[in-house]
This record gives sequence, structure tokens and C-alpha cells, in this order.
Amino acid sequence: DLSAMNGRGTGQPGGNQAAEYIAETFQAYGLQPGWKHGSYTYPLSTQLVYPDSQPKLALVDAKDGVVREYRHQIDFGYLIAGHAGSGQIEYPITFLGFDREVESMNWESYKGLDLRDTIVMLIEGNAPENIANEIIIRGGRGILWVAGNSRDDIRSQIQLADPNLEYLAEPNVPIFRIRPEVAAQMLSLDDLSIPELFNNQTDIAQSGNGWYTKLLNTIVQMEITLKDPEEVTVPIVLGYKLGSDYELANEMFVMFANYDSLGVDPDGTTFVGANHNASGIGILLEVARLWEEQKLEPRRSVLFIAWGGEGLSDPAAQAFINSVDSFRHLPSPRSN
Repeated sequence: DLSAMNGRGTGQPGGNQAAEYIAETFQAYGLQPGWKHGSYTYPLSTQLVYPDSQPKLALVDAKDGVVREYRHQIDFGYLIAGHAGSGQIEYPITFLGFDREVESMNWESYKGLDLRDTIVMLIEGNAPENIANEIIIRGGRGILWVAGNSRDDIRSQIQLADPNLEYLAEPNVPIFRIRPEVAAQMLSLDDLSIPELFNNQTDIAQSGNGWYTKLLNTIVQMEITLKDPEEVTVPIVLGYKLGSDYELANEMFVMFANYDSLGVDPDGTTFVGANHNASGIGILLEVARLWEEQKLEPRRSVLFIAWGGEGLSDPAAQAFINSVDSFRHLPSPRSN
């Protein structure tokens, strides 16, 4: 049962256990080893970074201390791209908003922007993507990105996978993605809502060429301590059925699902990930089982891939699937 494997975290024991189970099941269902030298497993080398202690996001009252704590991977997640990284801070929130008509911003556009000793709240889709650098330059101590409601919108970023991105650049500040309902709770302390941040132009603290700020009374704690990045080998499981049609067998249909999930947090919280993505792997394996049971011989060759290290959009997954070298070792019926 994939849901019982400690969340199948990338680079964690549960993930390796899941990969072994999938490989054994591929073999039992008649799939041939899909990697070189008769192996079901392609060893993907990547860099991962995990927190050394439980990440923390909390609302704070100046008199009473922490009044509400939020849950990592459920209410918020951390980033490691750019200058995002470790930090332990407690500051009031400043909302930084932008005119929707503004298409581009440069450093001159931010003249007069002062964010010293505040945590800056931004709305994804409203703020420029490269705004984090400007916030740090102008004294911001942390960033809260208000993201969407899907599970992946606030999934913590653990993989240094994109060669076009910079990770954990100095100086580091904690940067979290939060769900809209978390932002709504924080804003309610100032009798504000997300729409009112844009529609209500009162209490503007600063404004400039396409931007404005509102200083809130809400005080927030952000805490994240990350370990050093480590090289990890993630097992990718591949099995195939050779096509039965002489003309079409050299064409390949790829069936892809990722098997990893959120794994185990430093405080012991385990995310079983039944739909993230044990269910996807379950469908993949059921297709293989039914084909074996019914002795189905597809006309085209079919490659089953159980991927680790998150989803298809990851650069490593795209690079693997788009590279001819990933499939040269598979036999061709025309060569037999």
C-alpha cells in the first residue's frame, strides 16, 4: 500500500521503499526492465535541501505572544529559489500592491519604497516575479506570497532542479507561500480583505510609479532553518511493453506518474499522500495488471514511468522524456 510508506518523500526511506515496490510490481505484471543493463531503475542524481527543524508561521499578539500557528505543507510552504532560505524573524506585515496595468518594473520604479523591518505580503499574479530582490534591497525581512488553493501551490520547494534558477543566494530571508484563507485571517485583524487591499485606497503608507503599500498591525513570526543541500540519487522506475505491430512498434507511447509525496516533516508529521500521488501510481499499475491479465499486446511500444522528485513539469523530468538518449537502449522489433 503506497499510502503506508511514510509519505514517500523524495530522498527519504519511504520514497525508496515505494520505488522498490513499483519495480517488483512492474515485473510481476509482465513489463520488461526499462533502463539499461536489464534494470527497472534509472538513478536520477539531484540536489535536495530539507529543513533542520519544523518550519514555523504564526500570528503574534504584542501582549500575549503567539495566538495562532499555521501548519507546514497544509497552510504554507517555503521557497529556496533566489534569496529565499533560512531565517527567524518577527515583524509587522506591509502589503505591497501593484497597478494591474503596469507591465514591467525596473529599479527606478521603486524610488521611495521603504520596507525596513517588515514582512512583505504580495499576491501572486499581481506582483512582478522578480520583486523579492527589490524587497530585500529595501529592507524587507521576509516575504509572504499569497498563492492559490491547490496542494502544489504551497508545496515546499526542496529540489535544486532548474539550471536556469539561482538557489539559496546570500543574503537569505524566509519566503513562504500561503493559502488565501491564511492571508484572510491575517488581514481580518486590520478589518481588511484581499479585495479591499486593491479597492480601498485609504491608509496608503507609500506610493510610487505603479505600486503602493499598506502597513498592517498584524505581527507574524516566520522561522525556517535549512540543512546544506545534499546530492541524492532518486530512483526512477521504468518498465515497457514492446509493440506488436512491425510498422508501429518503433513509435512509443509514454505513461507517466510521479510516486513521491510530501514525506515526513522534522516534527514527525507524516503526509500519506493518497491523492498526492499514490492514486496516480495506482492507476498506472492497474493498467499494467489489466494488460497482463487480458494478454493485451499494444501495437505501439509503451513505456511506463514512475517518477520521483515531483511532477512532469520539473526540468529533470522534461529533459529525460525529451531526450532520445533515454530510450536508445530499448529493443526495436525491426532489429530482431
